[in-house]
Amino acid sequence: MGHKLGAIIGRCMVFIVMLIIGSTFYLNHLRQEDVKHVNNPKSRTFNLKKNKAISDKLGIMIWPYADSGVSEQDAMTNIEAQVSAAKRLHASYVRVPLYLSEDFIHKGRYDDRYFHKAVTTILKSGMTPIIPFHADTNVSQKRSINFYKKIIYYEIHYFNGEGIIWEGWNEANIQEFWFDKNAFSKTTIAEWVNLNEKVAFYIKKNDESATYLSGDLAAGQTGYRPEEFQNQLEDAYSFGLFKKSQAISIHPYVTGQPEQLLINDDTNKMAQLRNFLNNKKISTPIVTTEIGYSTEETWQGRVTNKQQADYDARAIFVLDSMHQPIISLYSVIGGWGIYDNNLNGALKMKPAAKLISVLMRKLKGYKYWQTLNVGNSNCYCLLYKKNNKVKKVVWTVGSDEILTVHSKVTKFTQRPSITKW
Repeated sequence: MGHKLGAIIGRCMVFIVMLIIGSTFYLNHLRQEDVKHVNNPKSRTFNLKKNKAISDKLGIMIWPYADSGVSEQDAMTNIEAQVSAAKRLHASYVRVPLYLSEDFIHKGRYDDRYFHKAVTTILKSGMTPIIPFHADTNVSQKRSINFYKKIIYYEIHYFNGEGIIWEGWNEANIQEFWFDKNAFSKTTIAEWVNLNEKVAFYIKKNDESATYLSGDLAAGQTGYRPEEFQNQLEDAYSFGLFKKSQAISIHPYVTGQPEQLLINDDTNKMAQLRNFLNNKKISTPIVTTEIGYSTEETWQGRVTNKQQADYDARAIFVLDSMHQPIISLYSVIGGWGIYDNNLNGALKMKPAAKLISVLMRKLKGYKYWQTLNVGNSNCYCLLYKKNNKVKKVVWTVGSDEILTVHSKVTKFTQRPSITKW
């Protein structure tokens, strides 16, 4: 009897242990599935794929760093509102800088609360963060480069495995963003290239899920001459930039209509970069991580709300026709912002946000196929394809036109429109 009872108890204990193990495994599996649902990192191959759908290419920048007079609660609410605004655009990427300002460094330690809030909110929203670095602008260097590098390494380690896209130091090739130093000095160029290359190596060694964009080059039409930009490219290359890059990012702001991006000469610094890379036999993709138009007075001039909508949308299509895998606008809020900002979490769409949101929704899953010659140099007709379905995107840089395209009467205005083929 005792033996039978012992056997029964033994079998019960085995069953209980197996039940506990099974339950633990199942709950852990559910937790992992939940984590995957929150953040299923895009692969580096996908991020840099040139022929993906236009809705999978779009990004936009947010600014999570509040002024000292803003409460932490309001600042956190505004971060959530900006990320939500990006989601409403149907964006896949959100660019958020690791801002190494003295305002957030206390007793030698960096206060990363706003930065972490922004990145985790982006990830939970199912979008991918693009993270460049920079410190205070238009001021001399207050800390060693090694100090900044340690903070960058810490943040890379903190978000290990999350599929982050890291980017080089923001616009280090202009004086304003690299400690007010001479932007054309070989010593200056060697400094920021050396930092960027070390960060690239650290990411490659420590996070297989991450993508790294080198360059992060300022490339507006104003500021300095083509020969000066060419010298910067040559010097940066001699110090190691571009040679092992996964992708190269640029900010090709233009004054006036965005079709200037298609010009293949040195008045277009993006074309200048592309020709430079071709001459060096570098086939690394170029991506745009900043482009846009401001409705406030800036170095780029000022446009109306309608022009901002038309130009921002057309810039996206022009860059897509150039097969860029990432196209990120500047920005959600601010002078270049496509939303009106406030701190109560209710960002209001400007005409640009409304237009881009509609265009991306209509083209969800559609890939750029070809540009059609419609017999009028002012008019553009881009064909987009999804399986066996085709849509056309049309606009003009001049006055409204009525043309027959594929046996259909089609109206071309300065605002891009989508119709079936």
